[in-house]
Amino acid sequence: GTGAAVESADRHRRGVGETARRRDRGPRCAGGRRHRGGADRGRGDHAEPVVAVDLLDQRAGGGGPGAAHPMGAGRGRGTAVRLDLIGVALSAAGLFGVVAGLLLASPLAFAAGVLGLIAFVGWELRTPTPAFPIRLLRLPVFAMSNLAGLLMYAGLFGAIFLLLRYFQLTLGFSPLSTGLRVLPWTGLVILIAPVVGALSDRIDARRIITVGLALQAIGLAALTVAVVTAASYAWFLPGMVLCGAGMTAYIAPSGNLAMSAAPEQHRGPAAGALTTTRQLGLVLGIATLTVMSTTLSLSAALWTAVAVLVAATAAGALARDGRSVPLAMH
Repeated sequence: GTGAAVESADRHRRGVGETARRRDRGPRCAGGRRHRGGADRGRGDHAEPVVAVDLLDQRAGGGGPGAAHPMGAGRGRGTAVRLDLIGVALSAAGLFGVVAGLLLASPLAFAAGVLGLIAFVGWELRTPTPAFPIRLLRLPVFAMSNLAGLLMYAGLFGAIFLLLRYFQLTLGFSPLSTGLRVLPWTGLVILIAPVVGALSDRIDARRIITVGLALQAIGLAALTVAVVTAASYAWFLPGMVLCGAGMTAYIAPSGNLAMSAAPEQHRGPAAGALTTTRQLGLVLGIATLTVMSTTLSLSAALWTAVAVLVAATAAGALARDGRSVPLAMH
């Protein structure tokens, strides 16, 4: 029994010694000292996390814990981007005033909305983190792409709203029947989108955009003629097909063209600006054309929408090469 106890104690001593040697051969930490396992952790010396952070920084291309963040200054750990809440509030108040002034025929509300939008522009030019980077509009192709989007969404979607009302209130179609009858317009998006995507890889995006906007203008003119002449539903089909094809040809390439113009570090705000401009056009188009259809006539509102789409076509054609240029945002 004594011999077995001695042998067990000897194995224990050899095991402890081997463990100590393995610990001594462990990796060195950032300060050049070796890890000592639990003894270090007991004193609060967290060497292992330092090594892990060092390795991650080096693999990411950094120079260690104190190296600059690969995305540039101000984008390191713990850096938060402030939301432009004042800009959002000013834009919302301005748009609300303009739309309310149009719908309620209130000059006071409209003037208040315009003042709110002017204040919004002034604020966006001053704040370091604008919700809408107005300085990007100094890039010609980005500015013209936004203008074309504003006009296209105002003219086309304002006209769509009026035509849906015409189908229901004048022609007597139910909401479901109206939705089914505009499928030649909306359904073409599914069919033509893959073709447009393939063409955009081989043809200049500006040409596709210009053709798409022109098709929408021609199609809406055909729809307006059908409304003015009180034609049957069959006469609306050619205009719907042209509008659907043109809308599909415009939307995706226009976004790519605008983003190619923005400097890489500003493409996030640029995408938000493009979306905001389109939604602004949609809201203003529906509000303005609805007022025109009630105060003047439906045909006057639709012909105005056609003119807006013609202007959008011109803006799309005037967009120059989309290569980005250096731009100071502040």
